[in-house]
Amino acid sequence: MGTGKKRAIAFGGGGEWFTFWTLAYCMQAKRQGVDLENVDLTIGTSAGSIVGSFVSSATVDAAYARLA
Repeated sequence: MGTGKKRAIAFGGGGEWFTFWTLAYCMQAKRQGVDLENVDLTIGTSAGSIVGSFVSSATVDAAYARLA
């Protein structure tokens, strides 16, 4: 059953608007105590790959601050 991965997060595409929306979503989730950075696998398509890279490198806060 799989390769031992326990948690994954996936982000879809949607252009610039979706990049900003998803960053805001991630920030709100963090404020609510959700640890999005503690996953075994991050997957993203288009805009989701940008946000996924921020989540994987633990730079969501910095990216949000620069873009907000």
